[in-house]
Parts: sequence; structure tokens; C-alpha cells
Amino acid sequence: MGVLLHTRTRREHWLGSRHLVGRMDSAHLCLPESWVSGSHASIRWTGQGWELRDLASRNGTFLDGRRIEPGERILLEPGARIAFGREEETWELADDGPPEAYAISDVGQVSGEDDVIGLPDADDPSVFIYSTETGWFVVYPDQEIRAVMDGEVIEVDGQLWTLSLPRPVLETRDVWSQMRPEQVTLGFQVARNGEEVHIELNSPSGQLKLEHRVHHHLLHRLAQVRHAHRADGVSLPEQGWVSVQELADDLGVKISHLNMNIYRARQQFGKLGLHPADAIVERRRGTGQLRLGVAKVELRN
Repeated sequence: MGVLLHTRTRREHWLGSRHLVGRMDSAHLCLPESWVSGSHASIRWTGQGWELRDLASRNGTFLDGRRIEPGERILLEPGARIAFGREEETWELADDGPPEAYAISDVGQVSGEDDVIGLPDADDPSVFIYSTETGWFVVYPDQEIRAVMDGEVIEVDGQLWTLSLPRPVLETRDVWSQMRPEQVTLGFQVARNGEEVHIELNSPSGQLKLEHRVHHHLLHRLAQVRHAHRADGVSLPEQGWVSVQELADDLGVKISHLNMNIYRARQQFGKLGLHPADAIVERRRGTGQLRLGVAKVELRN
């Protein structure tokens, strides 16, 4: 994630895809000092890096001590030092990673994981925002879903949150594209400390070890149910189903948190090329039940 760090105060500021710096209240990075112009400069993600541009500011924009020309576009290097109007007040590009989804309010900032944001707290969300190929959506406690846009302000539990939502990128690796659930085997292994679940994905295209994610605990529990039912001779159509409430109780989380992790799992496997991505966790309509959508699972010691 792109991060600016104020070199004197050590204040961090997260960058959105298109970022306006200036004195006016609507600027993404609002600097109220008199030497800063209303619309002073812009920083945007180009796909290859962060690009700085001076917007004909009165006192200029400085990069590593050099005043840049109005309208000049410069691709920033990691560690670049930028000053808006006064050379002594510098910001450092502390992280030059691509933009990530986040929400910001008067009480703090919440970043997304696997393009899913939980508000007001990722560990205890009332609502969550997720991306698809067509855009971003917010899910409310009553399961109402509506589209949201970059820069939109939403209210959650009486608090206003401004959303920074980069264009959804659900690119898949060519070799993993269009995997069907029936073509996949998932191997699960719990780390000795019990805190991490590692998943190995096997398909006709090859083998892939997935980095640990919090939602892997959800998938592991669903895999355990699948495995137990298979051992007991339960038929394939009935295999693996468990109630949402029972699953939440087993994992020690609220249903809202469980739902957020389901979306995170779908995002992760969608990016890997599973089609449809929703199939990683299936829901049985009208029953309050769900299951792991991949039937072939291995539980490893």
C-alpha cells in the first residue's frame, strides 16, 4: 500500500488511487498551512508506480529538494521526499506498493484484506465492503447489498467513513484460470502453534501453496466436516453441510465476522482462477447451512 510519512511528526498517510493534496477540506491529504495552495498537487497510481504532479501551486512542489515544474509528471522512487509549498516540511514515500482498499474516519483507518473491509472493526464488523469484477458493494447486517464508489461516505454505527476503493483487479494466473471445484484438491495443515492454517491447492495445472490467511481457519473447519462425513459414508450431495450458527460457535466468532471471511475466501480463490469463485463456500438456500465447495480434501498432520 502506498504510504506517505511526515518526516518530522512521523504521521502516516495512506494513498488512494488518485490523491489530491491541498489546503481545501475536500483534499485527500488536507494541509491547512498558509503556504499550501487549495489544490496543490496530485499523486496517482499509474499501474507501474506513484506519479507526482504539481497543480500550478503558488509556492511550488519539491521533490528531493528540487522544485518541479507545474504540470510536470514524475514517477516516484521509494524513499522519495516531497514538500508542498515549504521545503522544510517533507513527506517521504515510505511504502511504494499499489493502492489497497481502506476506509478512514475521525476515529481511525481500517484497511482491507483480500479486497474486503470490515467496519467499524475488522474483528467485529457491523458491515463489510467487498469487490467483484463489476465494482464494489457494501453488505449491511440485514444482508442488504448495494453498490458503493471510491470516495463515497457511508455511516456505520453513527460514525462516518470515507471509502478509498481502487478499481477491482481480479486477474488470475493463466495456468490457474477457469479451475472448476471438481478439478481441485485442497490439502490442509495446521502449524504447530495452532495459529496458522496452510493450504496446498492441487489442480491439473499444478500445485500451489497459499500464504496463510485468517479465513483459512474457516475453510479448515469446513474441510473437517467434509472429511468426517465422507468417512461416515454420507452421500456426496449431503456431505459437508453445517449450520452457520454452529460454525460460528465452533470458530468463536460472530456471524457477521464469519460472513466477512466467506467473502475473503471467495476473493482469494477467485483471484487464483476458481470458477465460479462463490463455489469455494456454498450456501444451501433456505436452510442456514453452508459447506466447503471442494469435495476432495486432505487433512495432514
